[in-house]
Amino acid sequence: MEYFTWLIKVKTSSPTIGTTKPDFHAAQLTLKRLEERISESVIAYDATLLRSVPSHEDFGAQNVFINDDGLITGVIDWEFHMVKPAVLAATYPSWIRYDGTVDPRFVDKESQFSSLWITSPVDARKLRQEYDAVCIT
Repeated sequence: MEYFTWLIKVKTSSPTIGTTKPDFHAAQLTLKRLEERISESVIAYDATLLRSVPSHEDFGAQNVFINDDGLITGVIDWEFHMVKPAVLAATYPSWIRYDGTVDPRFVDKESQFSSLWITSPVDARKLRQEYDAVCIT
């Protein structure tokens, strides 16, 4: 819960949350309500979900080394890493997400990033099921 409290505190004291006193006050009230809702929600979480864990934040196929047996042997490109609660760090790798924000349909075809998706949406769905089976069980 400490992470969420810290994050709300940072946002509450930010000068960018309102341009007028009424806007600033309204934003602070909204953030206070958000903090209360988050507190109510995470109170039921298992402590392991709230522990701090490293999060890569750029975990794409281009940053994962595998050996001939398909086992991960290394992960590179850690400059965007963060430490945050496990519940927020848990996410699918970008190449199997297809969630609207990480989706090849929305990438400029001329971009250097247009080739980062190595699976189709159907295959990605199957890979998410495999990922869940390995990571959740």
